[in-house]
Amino acid sequence: MKNVKTLGLLAFTVVVLTAFTGAASATELTSPKGTKLVNGTAIKASVLFPTVFPGGVPCEASTINGEIINEGNANATVVIAGSSIETMLCGPDTVTVLDPGVWEVHTKNAGSDNTGTVTSSGVAITTMSHRSVMGVPITIHCIYETENTDMGILEGGTLEINAVFPVRTTDGSCANPKWTAFYGVTKPAGALVVD
Repeated sequence: MKNVKTLGLLAFTVVVLTAFTGAASATELTSPKGTKLVNGTAIKASVLFPTVFPGGVPCEASTINGEIINEGNANATVVIAGSSIETMLCGPDTVTVLDPGVWEVHTKNAGSDNTGTVTSSGVAITTMSHRSVMGVPITIHCIYETENTDMGILEGGTLEINAVFPVRTTDGSCANPKWTAFYGVTKPAGALVVD
């Protein structure tokens, strides 16, 4: 009888551990594959094509800089603290990043390799769009800020941003709160893999 109880307890323990293991999503960044990026590692990405920031403002050049502050493990996502988001060549409009926020990398599917989804909070962007309405120049000022916002996908060292920002402050005519862009990771050098 004692052996039956022991076997029953052992089976129950295996089921519980399996359930927790299945629920946990291991997320780590490696570069090259198998070499884990640890806390303090600098991350840099540069835009591959012209990007459109919230407010519908196009910019030809942009870089994102950050640093890993949580390297991730079997129970935690990778967290990157943004240090700067730079924008250049935005025509007559201006894009100013008030806060580069915090970014999290999650595995897309349990056991997926090289692909992760990205969310962010606290990325605050202000835009000044200069337009002419019936010959009268106007400026539309908008502020957008992420709140656990789905930013897009990190795959093979490319960050595809396709995000809709909540509007934090608006002139009443702010529109197009979407940011679309393709960034290539340039730091660390070499392939960036989501494990």
